[in-house]
Amino acid sequence: MDTHFQQLADEFITQRVGHYGKNEPEAVGSAFVALKKGMEALRVTLGDEQLSLFRVCENAISLVSGETDRYYYVGGFKDAIAFLICWGNDAQPAEESGV
Repeated sequence: MDTHFQQLADEFITQRVGHYGKNEPEAVGSAFVALKKGMEALRVTLGDEQLSLFRVCENAISLVSGETDRYYYVGGFKDAIAFLICWGNDAQPAEESGV
């Protein structure tokens, strides 16, 4: 795939990921709200030593959430683009999207 097309595909993917992030299903939003409420309820019960461990967990949860979104959304869109390109060229798509 040429560099210009790859750049356009990456821009499209970034826009679509932003769109889906802003229009998530109600169940995803509800789960996120429940997680935040639970974390806040737990946070106020913790001492200083436990609070520092809690922050490590909180950061890890944020990282997992972001990486999960990136993996599935970007991977899915790249796979879809590869499928459409290969479909038009009667070629076989790669086994992995390389995400």
